[in-house]
Amino acid sequence: MTRYLREYMEAKKRMAL
Repeated sequence: MTRYLREYMEAKKRMAL
């Protein structure tokens, strides 16, 4: 479940940028 959360957080950070 950590891989999913990590990918989600990364995608959100990229969108913020």
